[in-house]
Amino acid sequence: EDVRISTVAIAQGNLTISVQETPQVSQPNPLGRGQTTTVQQSTVTVNEEKGTVMRVLIEGVDELGRDFHAEGECLTDFVNSCNENLVGWNHLVRWTVNGHEAWGEHHENYSMSAQREMLHR
Repeated sequence: EDVRISTVAIAQGNLTISVQETPQVSQPNPLGRGQTTTVQQSTVTVNEEKGTVMRVLIEGVDELGRDFHAEGECLTDFVNSCNENLVGWNHLVRWTVNGHEAWGEHHENYSMSAQREMLHR
């Protein structure tokens, strides 16, 4: 309950979104009756690259100060032509979550035009 990830990086297909929170001090107006507090300043970075995701790293700290570290590595590639307009990439993913091994899948879908562009780069 009340778990909050403070720093995260999300990668999907050719898009990576990183969110970093930094504590900032907020002071009231000198003539006001407020109190000085700490607030979080969020910085969001978006990076668009060509290609498919092969590694994912997620790190964070919850409100109780516990660290979370997960790293996933795509071990296999399976390309499937879903229909004439859609190509699917499926990967078997080995995760290490706080030192424990776990297994999962990663799926990406692309239009045929995006798939052709990725193959001809």
